[in-house]
Amino acid sequence: MTDEPRQEALEEVTVAGSESRSVAGPRPGERVVILVAGLGMFLSTLDTGIITVALPTLRSQLHASTSEVAWAVTAYVVALAASVVVFGRLADRVGRVRVAAAGFVAFALASIVSAMAPTIGVLIVGRVCQGIAAAMLQATSQALITTLLPENRRGPALGTLGMLIGVGPVAGPTVGGVLLSFASWPFLFWINLPLCGAALLAFRRLHDEPTSARQRPSSYDLGGSGLLAAGATALLVTITFASKYPASSVLVLGPAIATVAVITLLVAWERRSRDPVLRPEWFSSASTRSGLFTAGVFGATSAIVFVVPPFILEHQLGLLDWQVGLIAALAPAGLVLASRVSGSRISRIGPWALMTTGMIVMVGALALLTVTAGLLSLPIIGVLLFVYGIGGGLFQPANIAAVMAAAGRGRQGTIGAAQRLVLNIGIGIGTTVSTALLPVLAGGGASWGAAGGLSAIGVLTLQTSRRRRHTAHS
Repeated sequence: MTDEPRQEALEEVTVAGSESRSVAGPRPGERVVILVAGLGMFLSTLDTGIITVALPTLRSQLHASTSEVAWAVTAYVVALAASVVVFGRLADRVGRVRVAAAGFVAFALASIVSAMAPTIGVLIVGRVCQGIAAAMLQATSQALITTLLPENRRGPALGTLGMLIGVGPVAGPTVGGVLLSFASWPFLFWINLPLCGAALLAFRRLHDEPTSARQRPSSYDLGGSGLLAAGATALLVTITFASKYPASSVLVLGPAIATVAVITLLVAWERRSRDPVLRPEWFSSASTRSGLFTAGVFGATSAIVFVVPPFILEHQLGLLDWQVGLIAALAPAGLVLASRVSGSRISRIGPWALMTTGMIVMVGALALLTVTAGLLSLPIIGVLLFVYGIGGGLFQPANIAAVMAAAGRGRQGTIGAAQRLVLNIGIGIGTTVSTALLPVLAGGGASWGAAGGLSAIGVLTLQTSRRRRHTAHS
């Protein structure tokens, strides 16, 4: 773990009524932490895809074009990715509980704006605000667990968080479809209000250390934060447009050039900053680099696993929508089951063994999906999706734990947000790759092969990092 400045090491955030950390089971205050962190992550991932099933309805009722309603989805993702690290650093300065509570309030208000939107323009603005609020929730969820819970409770709590991360993206379209069957599209956003209300009630049990007692850095890296947000925005826009337009199009080249330019400026700025948003020592550590890189790999391969099956099952096997939903849910089901196991084993065998095991399981499942793609066998697809989910469930909580361990207590919000940023960028890349490769081979063979290749690179990265750690300690 890297050394942090003394003023950050002195920061202490407490759970109301949980002074003793030696108990065998989670205390009531600790359950509240898990509830708040879990709800924040679940809401922010649920709303990533909850309106995808409503796009035709929105186009009709709001008199919008297809590209305009698509931005109701894209705007949320871009706003989230652009601001998540900024809020992570802010949370480290002013308090994670405070930023998380503000995130739930902002998410509720943005949901109201979206639900009452009279035009597509207002809806897109509401979705941008929702994405910013979701960034506040994702930036603090992991840090709440690693700073408010005793060490022996963090692994199981991260396992629970991993379960909710897996459920959220799948539940979004499912919940959206059910709501549209019985109610109008605004209820896709009204449903967020009771969840936000429940979380806000729970905050009565949580508090940060008084501001007067918390020593903070003398300056905030506004320049670095702005450049990071601009770079993430440009990169996500590039990835989004790359899935819709030729690579030679100005709509792809323009944002791509802007991404390179902004990231170059960001690196130069951070090297000179007295208190950089992203600490240079994080990226000089092989362990941190491999943890963040494999988080991106997991995001990319998971996106492919979510995008490809509906196309195969519906268009090539002719399954009905509910049948497609059941089969596609097997990967998240495996992830949910294995996340619990991974979380309970982190403190015993360490995160790196679990990460490597999970990634190897993912490689095996994706390799078999690749070689059997031409068979279009429903049982094979279903079983292998479930096996992939098991690998992902073993990997994800351990990856969160490994990345969070790279920073001291005073930077838990920032490093956790960086992990979420890399994972979201990976999801964007995976979505683009899967869309481009779907027509290449029957049964999604090319997409499965790309995902398997990425996962294999992830395994090699983890093994290389392991050898370097052993060399450094010998």
